[in-house]
Amino acid sequence: MFLERGEFDLAIEHLRARLTLRPSIGALVNLGVAHARRGAIEEAMQCFEEVLARNPHQPDAHANL
Repeated sequence: MFLERGEFDLAIEHLRARLTLRPSIGALVNLGVAHARRGAIEEAMQCFEEVLARNPHQPDAHANL
């Protein structure tokens, strides 16, 4: 929701909380996207690399690297 509205700081905060409560590949990809759109490229790359370490065939992580 926050990501789609361009509220990247709120999206990052929400996604980090979600990952703490219930980790998922989708939330981690979205966290990477939020970081990238905010201009935090290094943090975004770390998220996408973590996704690929868990699932080497995840297409969204590949597309965003």
